[in-house]
Amino acid sequence: MRSPTPGPLKDIRSKIEPAFTKALQQENAKYGLKNGDAKAVKMELVWFGDRPAHKRKNYDDPAMQAFWQSARTAGIDIREKLNERAASLNDNVPAAVGVPTVNFNVGTNAGGGGGHAWYEWGIPGNGQDEGKRVYRMILMGLMAAGYHTSDGKVVPPLVSPKANRTTEELYK
Repeated sequence: MRSPTPGPLKDIRSKIEPAFTKALQQENAKYGLKNGDAKAVKMELVWFGDRPAHKRKNYDDPAMQAFWQSARTAGIDIREKLNERAASLNDNVPAAVGVPTVNFNVGTNAGGGGGHAWYEWGIPGNGQDEGKRVYRMILMGLMAAGYHTSDGKVVPPLVSPKANRTTEELYK
């Protein structure tokens, strides 16, 4: 279940959670067991996994500024416009709790197929581009975290500590 907003996920949950509970009770009843008995089937509902619903509302935060500037500095993946469609990515977790974030790929792919399946395959692409993307990633990290220069100056972080580091409160 993926969605850029929690509403559709909650609607789906309200329909299937009772069906799961009913099936669990039926399975236990088939063997004369009650919920909670030592040999009873148990269920743990984990609905949102590690990718909570999130859709970026601000395209002008420090993470985006580092994203744009690092592309220009490294000379790779320079874009004039971002794709603003919602996606379910690993950065949904920090984004959902208020931490500015971006998601981009360091690797290149000359060819591939069978996405997200056991038979997925890929052919490595241009190693020079991968090196530039690694450089870009390092630049973004330095901009976000801040650093000390060799002459003793301090470049402060773009982003101060923000928000909770858990999504548990989002789904209560």
